Amino acid sequence: METNLIGDKIVKKKKTSPGKSKTVMFSKITVKPFEQFGIFNNNNVNLETMLERAFPNTSKSMEKSVSYKSENYTIKTSINNSDYIFFSLSKTKDFKDIMAKVFDDKKQEIPTQNLLLEYFTFVLISKVQGLVAYISNQNIQNLNLILHKYLHDITNVDIHIAPIKNPEIAQTIDRAVETKKLIFTLNNSAETEVSKKLDSVLSWTRELEAYRIEVIVKKPKQKYLTDLLNDKDKYNKLNKPKLEILDQHHNNMILDLFTFEFSLKTKIEFTDIDFGENRQVYNKMLSACAQMNNSIAVAN
Repeated sequence: METNLIGDKIVKKKKTSPGKSKTVMFSKITVKPFEQFGIFNNNNVNLETMLERAFPNTSKSMEKSVSYKSENYTIKTSINNSDYIFFSLSKTKDFKDIMAKVFDDKKQEIPTQNLLLEYFTFVLISKVQGLVAYISNQNIQNLNLILHKYLHDITNVDIHIAPIKNPEIAQTIDRAVETKKLIFTLNNSAETEVSKKLDSVLSWTRELEAYRIEVIVKKPKQKYLTDLLNDKDKYNKLNKPKLEILDQHHNNMILDLFTFEFSLKTKIEFTDIDFGENRQVYNKMLSACAQMNNSIAVAN
């Protein structure tokens, strides 16, 4: 440790990187309440009891694992109180980029043969509302489906997790002058009815990997779009469906129905210190949830 001219010890301030803006996405967990009959007693199953089973409230942090589409994820719970569950979700991968090198802060090259990369995000769940807030990370796709699999594997309860629709975009679609097309890609499979019908007309379609389909639709109401969004699992054979509309100002718009553009989201600035202290991330995400609730209240 360095000293000054009179011998006082000088503590160097830790350097922090400037804050970076991250996108926080919002989803909703729904559970249809029912009574579960047992040999000795019956249990009322609802959102809160399901979450209690999946995330037991203990004094120690909990670590669990879940597999989704051949990838393994780790869930580490750091906060679990009467209102919220807060945890990190992460996965590790070998460093395989042969056209990249890694250096330490002294510009010394670090061997990458045994180097692992960890990708992570943070998730906040409201036990009462079923609200899910998570930091978007392009290296962790399909968080809703990963969380759905974890909850179902642990509790064996029929649940549904869907992105919360952006009320402004929903209103834009509802006020559209004209709905032009629903556009999506359908993977080619002899088992689908579309493939069978196309093949009966064009025999060479079996040689194609996928079809790009444009469907002319009537002007949909918000309920139609909500049902479409909530039935995402039923449309898992559709790839990136988009809706082309002419909005109320006669501007042509193409909206992504199932992913980023249609979902409610907000921006939060985080620093490296925030991610080193989970409580800071927790507090900022709580504030984001409060803002989200206010925006929905204003829209309604």
